[in-house]
This record gives sequence, structure tokens and C-alpha cells, in this order.
Amino acid sequence: MELIKDYQTICAALIAALVAAAYYFSKASLDKAVFQRQLFSEYNKKYDDLNDRLEKLRHLEFETTIESEQGNSKSLDDYWEELFEEPAAKSELVGVAFDYINLCSEEYYWYKKGYVESDVWKCWHNGMKSWYSDLYFMQKTIERERNKNAPYYNDDFLDLFPTDEEAAAVSRSGDA
Repeated sequence: MELIKDYQTICAALIAALVAAAYYFSKASLDKAVFQRQLFSEYNKKYDDLNDRLEKLRHLEFETTIESEQGNSKSLDDYWEELFEEPAAKSELVGVAFDYINLCSEEYYWYKKGYVESDVWKCWHNGMKSWYSDLYFMQKTIERERNKNAPYYNDDFLDLFPTDEEAAAVSRSGDA
């Protein structure tokens, strides 16, 4: 009889352990889904807040390029160099590039930790590549950070963007 009681106790303990484990994994999965949704919402809001400033930067680059080609203005390279001499302008124009790069770095961090689904990351990464290829100042900012070996960007984040040599090779292969 005592053997049956021991068997019942063991079975009850196993069932309780299975129920507890199922609850734990279910709760962990739900918590992760809630966190992912919060991340997605937070980063989309941050991007929305930056989007107008990025568009202004794109417009400024376009206008500067047109005026430079007409001989009425300095080149984008000259303009870029001056930005680092004028603190007020730097905070406005270069600041948006740094803000966007920091946002992307945060997104990449959470992707590497497994909290951003790969299909969401793919969309975000495509957006990063698009802004990088469209904005000269974005390219120069990333190049500057890469040359400084900026330690505050996680892992291989800056490697998501092509180096000047890689971009030139792609450009040359498209011209052939």
C-alpha cells in the first residue's frame, strides 16, 4: 500500500512540475511577444520622429548639389567639413544622421538578442541601406565613426554599411 502512495506522490509531483513548466514557457513566450510589440512600436515612433528631419537633410543635399553644379555654392564635401566647424549647424544637420545611426544601432542590438523577428529586421535593414545610399551625410557620418573605431556601437553594427571601397566597387561594377 505504501508503494502505491509513493507512486501517487511521484505522479502528482511530475504532473505539478509539467504544469509549472508549461506555465513558465507559456508566460515567457507571452512576455517576449509583448516586449517585441513594444520594441516595434517604440522604434517605429522614433523613426517617425526622425523622418521629417531626414527628409530635410535629403532636400538640403539635393539643393546643395544643384547649386554646386551651377557654380553657385560649395560642394557637399566642403559643406560637410564646415558642419564640424560650426557647432550650431552640426547639432541640427549632423545630429539627425547621428540620431538615425543610433536608432539603427539599437534596433540591431535587439535583433542580435533575438527580440526582433527576422522579417521585421529585414525591413528595417532595407530602410537603413536606403537612407545610407540616399544621403551623402549619412555615408560620411558612418565613415567617420568607422574611422574612429567608435566603441559605442555594438558588435559589427557599422559593418552593415559598405565601406567607401566596397561602395566604389559596386558602383564600378554597375558602370561596366
